[in-house]
Amino acid sequence: MRQFRWPLLAQVLLSVGQVTLTLIGTTALPPERWGALALVLSVHYVALATLAGVTQPVLTWCAGDPAAADAHRTTGLRLQVAAALPAALTVGVVAHRLALGWGAAALVMALLGASAWNAARTTELASGRFRRAAAGDAVHLAVLALGATALASGPPIGERTRIVVVTGSLAVATWSAAATLLLRHAPGTHIAVRTYLRTVGRDIPWMMLDGFLVGCVPAAVVTMVGWTSGLVEAGAVRTSTTLVAGPLQMALVAVSPLLVARFRREADQARAGNRPDRRIDALRSLGWVTAAAAAMAVVAGMAAAVALPLLTAPGALLADLRVAPAPAVLLLAVALWLASTTTAFMRYRRSWRELMALRLVTLGASLGTLVVTLTALGTPVPVAIASTAAPWLVLPWFHAVLRWRPVAPTV
Repeated sequence: MRQFRWPLLAQVLLSVGQVTLTLIGTTALPPERWGALALVLSVHYVALATLAGVTQPVLTWCAGDPAAADAHRTTGLRLQVAAALPAALTVGVVAHRLALGWGAAALVMALLGASAWNAARTTELASGRFRRAAAGDAVHLAVLALGATALASGPPIGERTRIVVVTGSLAVATWSAAATLLLRHAPGTHIAVRTYLRTVGRDIPWMMLDGFLVGCVPAAVVTMVGWTSGLVEAGAVRTSTTLVAGPLQMALVAVSPLLVARFRREADQARAGNRPDRRIDALRSLGWVTAAAAAMAVVAGMAAAVALPLLTAPGALLADLRVAPAPAVLLLAVALWLASTTTAFMRYRRSWRELMALRLVTLGASLGTLVVTLTALGTPVPVAIASTAAPWLVLPWFHAVLRWRPVAPTV
């Protein structure tokens, strides 16, 4: 537990920050305006998950080596922020089309700040400086909390101004978190772009596409629900995702780098002939991972079942909170994480092209199920979301069982 406490604290602070943003939006904005902002935030988080692939390989290749991680820091930051420019403009266009006014400009700045923060945070995690990563997360949370306090205790303001305050709080929070990590870092040597790409470049397309595909599902769910059931329902899905699935997902993500490092270590040992590489042992490892994720989901679900009725009871502070899809989005979050973990495990046994094909097939089956259930069948939103999770729970596992093979001499 001592090994996990700081990584978990960093993820908890990050998750609480997203929860705070959701509470600001749901309490300060009318349901339809929050639904519009929820759609834009879905695009924001898909872009951020995709952009993270530029620096995410540093966690794999430089974990535990502060000198190597720091050498990749400046170049990775520049590349990620440069890649964020077109994505930020896309977010701004979507926000403008949904009539968010000056909030569109704030969301552009928020994505650029989040990209810089993510790049710096990745280096801190790779270097083992979890306290510094947690400091940035704490600053992010503190700024959002100040925004919430200003809206709650300040004078009455109009709807457009409230949108600016909510989106502006996010922009200031991301840049403040980035500045916390960047300004406290002592300048040092950094590698050239060509060296950076030679070291981790092979993993960048994989991780960017992986982040995009996985991030697409929650965004597609919010968008499809907004299209078929209205912006109010879309806001309810975003609220449920953040308040219920978000904390669980952050806890799972906190241990993901450790799992990937373990998979890589086992693959290296098997490749060197230092340990047996049997199917039953491999699937047992995945079984333990699945059981742990399921146990965490059960605990999170039980906590939500107790807390949410109290928070949304008549007269409660958050009585207007709409969280009916919460159990379904909890299931979807677990399914996506298990699919990503299983695919990471299989990277050492199958080509990345085959695994990307699997991911595309799974994504198509998931989104196809969502469209059919919401449009042709007209099922309730929670049932449609739960059915969307089924392909992510089933197909990667079947692939792991049917296409398993010992680790190859080269990867």
